Amino acid sequence: NKWPNVDAIMENLKHQVLKNPINGGEGLRACTYPDHVYRVIEVPRAWLTDNAFLQFIPFFLPRFVLDYQEKDEVTWQICNLNQCEMQGSGKEDFFNQLRPKNNEQ
Repeated sequence: NKWPNVDAIMENLKHQVLKNPINGGEGLRACTYPDHVYRVIEVPRAWLTDNAFLQFIPFFLPRFVLDYQEKDEVTWQICNLNQCEMQGSGKEDFFNQLRPKNNEQ
């Protein structure tokens, strides 16, 4: 398993959130989710310079963890704690995979 022990991460999160619970409401809510709903989104660190990507980040709920990679500037993946469920190449592919699909065709 590539990902660290969720229990240790959650324990640290709880301590950080409880230092300022008014600002940590979403963090406290994230502590209530079962382990199987968490996802790690791996994207290139270079995407942090793209305004379109930065504007997309707030749409991720607290159960999503962003993991910025140095390996290259195009590939991305979304994984649960056991396996990767989605992957692709490029920001446009990332956005297109995550945007709601229009059913009018």
